[in-house]
Amino acid sequence: MARGVRAWPVLLGLAGVFGGGCLGNYGYMTSAPPIASAVRLVETSPDVARALGGPVSVSLVVTRRLRRTPLGWLTGTDHVTLDTRVKGARGEATLYVSAMSVDGQGWVGDFRLEQEGRSVLRDGRYVTEGGGRILEGRFIADGTAVAGDPTTR
Repeated sequence: MARGVRAWPVLLGLAGVFGGGCLGNYGYMTSAPPIASAVRLVETSPDVARALGGPVSVSLVVTRRLRRTPLGWLTGTDHVTLDTRVKGARGEATLYVSAMSVDGQGWVGDFRLEQEGRSVLRDGRYVTEGGGRILEGRFIADGTAVAGDPTTR
């Protein structure tokens, strides 16, 4: 009597390849110097902790947008965009990152952290209260995020 091939090793192998590919792609996207640097700056900034309440955490697992040029290292042009939530003890904000590097000349781009205001009914109409830009800046050539305008520092 011949033994049949069991399906579970094949399924487990396919799941491993798929899972490894997804984790590798996630690691590639989040390892871009501008993203890693902006996240580090936002999570350690006293201004952000004051506005949102500490500790502050940036969500890179669940994002609105997280893109990096596929095979950017091969084509010479690497572009990253990020749009994600930042949470603190007392509030939330949105981190926007956009940067690119062409032919290894260095990163150029900017980032901003904005907090949405809340709608309040006043005199029969809704007005937005609070919110605004908490932090903003640009990237220097190595991808380091610098709050404010780095050309004036």
